[in-house]
Amino acid sequence: MAASSNSAARFEAVDGLRAISILWMVAFHSLWLLGYAMPPGEFSKLITSPWLRPLAKGHFGVDIFFVLSGFLIGNLLMKELKREGRIGLASFYRRRAFRILPAYLVLLLLAYPVPDMDGHSVWANLLLVNNFVPLYTQFVPWSWSLVVEEQFYLVFPLVLPLILQLWKKPLSRLYLYFSALAAGIMTQSLLLRTHAINALPPFHPYLGWDAFGLYFDTIYDKPYTHFAGILCGIVVAHLLNYHELQKWFSKNALTARLFLGLCPVLLLTAMLEPSEGRVAVQLYLATVRTVFSALVAYVLAYVVCIKPDSSALARALSARPWKAIADVSYGAYLFHPLAILILYSTALKPLAKTPSNLLLGLPVLIAMSLGIGFVSYRCVERPAQALGKRLT
Repeated sequence: MAASSNSAARFEAVDGLRAISILWMVAFHSLWLLGYAMPPGEFSKLITSPWLRPLAKGHFGVDIFFVLSGFLIGNLLMKELKREGRIGLASFYRRRAFRILPAYLVLLLLAYPVPDMDGHSVWANLLLVNNFVPLYTQFVPWSWSLVVEEQFYLVFPLVLPLILQLWKKPLSRLYLYFSALAAGIMTQSLLLRTHAINALPPFHPYLGWDAFGLYFDTIYDKPYTHFAGILCGIVVAHLLNYHELQKWFSKNALTARLFLGLCPVLLLTAMLEPSEGRVAVQLYLATVRTVFSALVAYVLAYVVCIKPDSSALARALSARPWKAIADVSYGAYLFHPLAILILYSTALKPLAKTPSNLLLGLPVLIAMSLGIGFVSYRCVERPAQALGKRLT
């Protein structure tokens, strides 16, 4: 280990985590979207298959994305503050707009004429507040996570200088971040009790519209309840910039590796759902994403502080194929649910019969999603970013 790991090596490992998260989410949506193509009874039996359980947990992939976004943007802004003494807000917002909005607007244009899409609330998508519209009236509802990130991009550059000014000591800022995580858990607990959410929500709205919608609208897609991943990423960026995190990993190599070895077990344990009990269910729902995000943040901290050639994990996550997937991950995430929905209602309808059919068809759906992401990356995202740079 070395305290002077270069940034290129760090971001190669980040690409590996991003690639894993998009593959997991595509696999999850490949299963979840079948709920719109099958009778509820058949779908309910399908999702009980033990072979599909890893796919059913793929919604945690979005929390990995949140951790990475919090880290990357937090690290960028903190470095700019240390270097310049200020954040160039206009430049930051312009870069984010040219990176995020062009492909998003293309998605809205393509989805608007689709018969099953309710375009009446597209105004909320354009204003980036569609996560405050009830789930059953949302247009392209999977974009809620993108909007949560955009709301973070809007607020955090304004808040970070105030944090650094009011909390002078780096350790006191850590206490602030951890207090915010605790406040998020308390907020979720209060909302769960207030709305009497005493049981786990069904896997899909077709298996229980009211219960699924209540949980989604109350807890799942709101920035004040689903910010733990972003904040955990910010904590890693803070430790990297103000606490010499690399030196800690270098001095405590054995402890760092032992805890890293426990992380897969802890991650799986964190995703184990309680079978019954109001208190157990509410505790699980209020804490699971914070715990999961904290564990992902530790893995992220480990790989960004170690050179790829000195750690098997960092080396694996820095492999070249991951970067190709990571580059197209944004477009793949935006467009793959729409493409899968259309395919399930047409050419791939036979896929909705058995777990074996779905698993056999999964590579096709993943390849299609990455292909669409590649088209978005080359034809929309890169030209838009180049235009943004020229205008700047």
